[in-house]
Amino acid sequence: MMRSNGIGPRPDEAGGNAATAVPLSSLSGGRGVITSAADTDWMTVTDCSGTVTVQAEPADVGANLDVGLQVRNAAGTVLAAAAPDTYRATSGVTGLSATISMPLSGGPYHLVVSGTGSGKAWSAGGYDAYGSIGAYRVLVSGCTGNVDPSVGSPSPPPRSTPTTTTRPGAPRRPAAASGARGGRRTIVAARRPPQALGGAPVTRYLVSAYRVGARGRVVARTATAKTLGAGTHKISLALPKGRWVVRVRACNRMGWGPYSSASVRVTAR
Repeated sequence: MMRSNGIGPRPDEAGGNAATAVPLSSLSGGRGVITSAADTDWMTVTDCSGTVTVQAEPADVGANLDVGLQVRNAAGTVLAAAAPDTYRATSGVTGLSATISMPLSGGPYHLVVSGTGSGKAWSAGGYDAYGSIGAYRVLVSGCTGNVDPSVGSPSPPPRSTPTTTTRPGAPRRPAAASGARGGRRTIVAARRPPQALGGAPVTRYLVSAYRVGARGRVVARTATAKTLGAGTHKISLALPKGRWVVRVRACNRMGWGPYSSASVRVTAR
């Protein structure tokens, strides 16, 4: 329809093979457009040294291009390729950009951009390269020849912050109540998790009961203690007649943490 009305296809800003490749610096802002599934844009860079990073990203808004990226030598042989699988998230589709980092020296090298599929079949919710078209931008670091210095460099990969695993903190104050009337004298204790896990999951808890006097002071240094699995929240302790308080400590793979503060005083019954 467009051709019949005198409108030709959009001129291609870059060639489609090693012989017709254009300097990356000839693309304003390192920007181009993939117009069809058969379109590939070849760009050339030179004077490379050390680790070279090439990043090709689609349009910032309304991206429809799933980028496939290759680095080739002067003869056109593929040295590296990237086309990440795409995933749908609440924030949109991830994996549309492509990045290659590799050691290079001298040049020239060809950077090849194309449209690619999602990495999944249509039957699995994916797509092929048929509609993977649209604008892109190429950023390069590590090469100075044929690169427009005003374009900028690829974003550095996110730096991971190492985490330190420690023993868990003290659990929150446990709950305690007198046991049911009749039968053996007991109290029922309910543990609560620590606010600080220490970077590792809690594997078990130790519940200790201490006998106290009328004023709340501990009168027996020896505690009655039981170990709970991480998934157990309550325990019944058989105890002699008297008043009791309960304290709890947690354990992860690094060891036991400190005791919690004491529960309210309860009477074994």
